[in-house]
Amino acid sequence: MNIDKLKTAEQIFLSRHPDGFQEPEMLEIAKKHKIEKMIIAKMISIYCRGKHNSDELCRDCSNLLDYCGKKIDSCRWIENKPNCSSCTTVCFSKENREKLRKIMRFSGPRLLYLDPAAIFLWIFRKLFNKRENWTE
Repeated sequence: MNIDKLKTAEQIFLSRHPDGFQEPEMLEIAKKHKIEKMIIAKMISIYCRGKHNSDELCRDCSNLLDYCGKKIDSCRWIENKPNCSSCTTVCFSKENREKLRKIMRFSGPRLLYLDPAAIFLWIFRKLFNKRENWTE
């Protein structure tokens, strides 16, 4: 890890947001991240229950969930976060992207019945976070 880059990023963040994560704007971003993490956790849980016959997450699914959480938290588009599927920046490794595609194909239709509100949130975000709304 490059300490100088980390310090520079921290200075830029604090220059934009002097109150840090206590600002209303940052609380809204944290809420978006929480929703995204909740949806992916539900999808991984449905997949693990259906494919691995386990009520609790197996080690592989648990590791993937942790990986996804870290990637969501470190997204460079933090202020205008798009859905990962329509992002121009590749954050996930190829192997994990394939795992997530497989999980989403399996879990998406099932989530519609189990938690329609989660699917509505996901579709809403996908429709309204198009690439032209992002800022570099």
